[in-house]
Amino acid sequence: LIVPSEETVIKDTVSYCAAAGQHYTIIGTLIDKITQEPILVNGEPVTKSASFVATQNCDVVDITFPAIDTTTIAGHPIVVYETLYKVIPGEPDTLEPVISHEDPDDEDQTVYIIDLYTTVKPNEDGTKVFPRDTDITVTDTVHYCLQPGLEYTVKGIVMDRDTGNGLLVNSNPVEQTATFTPTETCGNFDMAYSFNTTDLGGARLIIFESLYYNDELLIEHKDINNELEAFEIDINVPETGFVTRNHNGDQASSHQEFIIIAIIATVPVIAYAFNRYRVRKSFLKR
Repeated sequence: LIVPSEETVIKDTVSYCAAAGQHYTIIGTLIDKITQEPILVNGEPVTKSASFVATQNCDVVDITFPAIDTTTIAGHPIVVYETLYKVIPGEPDTLEPVISHEDPDDEDQTVYIIDLYTTVKPNEDGTKVFPRDTDITVTDTVHYCLQPGLEYTVKGIVMDRDTGNGLLVNSNPVEQTATFTPTETCGNFDMAYSFNTTDLGGARLIIFESLYYNDELLIEHKDINNELEAFEIDINVPETGFVTRNHNGDQASSHQEFIIIAIIATVPVIAYAFNRYRVRKSFLKR
């Protein structure tokens, strides 16, 4: 399991059995398991060779490949292919192939470049703006590429994008944990976050997640600006009550809403008084 980085170094330990005293060269190549093509750097395959003289019939030799940038191939397993060559005596530049090991399904020759990100699903109206002053459930889809057959744990937490702190509802953090064992290299599953949005009008939220294997942190995804994982709580004032939230998420009295409601409520009274005045005036003229 390899966390993507700009300087990933892969070392391959080659076990061999060959004639003692013979000169050999092993050439290894990094292969993208998905495309079945060599990994390229500056348009050239990433290869590494090691020359040695066999000191005994069976032994091992290490091949360390040049550092490569794996951030662009996250989720793509890398398989190492090797070919053993015999050096012709008196002709050091002449290599005679002896045997190759090129099996794309060999797990011993495979490293997995971890990939993990999540996407918040839109609500019923197709947006990522959820209602305020009610109970809601936000569904977050976890996308992963990992080594199959191992048990992993994903821990997620809802964060306030404006404060950079974890969201608290009734003094409790809004978080979720899921344990899973993938059967395929890449896949996805859903995690649900249920909480009440009372007094959260206008809140800008986001979900952070961390991936663990054997209680060891492998990778975490904590980008406050990632819109795929972001969602909001509606700022609109509910039908009852006059407490709203300003653009910073702070509670404030909605005096404007109160004034508008008061004016609307006064209109029927004014209309009734005006009609009474017209009727009275008409009667006096008679």
